[in-house]
Amino acid sequence: MRKSGWLLISILMMTTLACSTLSRSGEQEQTPVIESLSATEDVPTEQSKPTVLAETEPPSEPDVQWGAIAYASTEYGNPDWSAGQATGAPDTSECGDYTTAWAASGSNSPDDWLEVHYAKPMFAEEIRIYETYNPGSIVKVEVITVVADYITVWEGDPEASGECPRVFSVPVEGIEAPITGVRLTLDQSVIGDWNEIDAVQLVGTFAPEG
Repeated sequence: MRKSGWLLISILMMTTLACSTLSRSGEQEQTPVIESLSATEDVPTEQSKPTVLAETEPPSEPDVQWGAIAYASTEYGNPDWSAGQATGAPDTSECGDYTTAWAASGSNSPDDWLEVHYAKPMFAEEIRIYETYNPGSIVKVEVITVVADYITVWEGDPEASGECPRVFSVPVEGIEAPITGVRLTLDQSVIGDWNEIDAVQLVGTFAPEG
């Protein structure tokens, strides 16, 4: 009888222990597992938006124009070496005494002049003078406004230039009225030879029409 009782108690204890173990095992299976991300695994992040740069307009090029009509104090010939040879774009490609540029009648006059007029009034910023033979005799540059005022923008002494042909650039500052023409005064008595001019370009902004 004692043996039977102890056997029954042992069976009950083993059954209770087994149930407890199964219960704990079930609880462990239901517990969520949180895995840490490895160092090499990419962490998803919000994609950065591309930077939108402000659009800027390229700087505008200045307006330019060549002379339409020209007059001079004297001319060596006509049409060769006439004042009209100083209109339009340059067509004398090298230094020399060519018929495609303006030349005065004499080579040593102290006060010859060339006047070039343009098709459109312009607020000028620069005058570019294309000298193709014996550069350096220009002593005064004037602009002619729409109301026919002659305003001096540069003066200097005659001096021979080692560069031929050359573009003699004269800035235009402080002139508020639109410009329709340019007058060049030459003193050829110092160099003693013809200072020939092929073209005179006006650079700036066209005045509004009307």
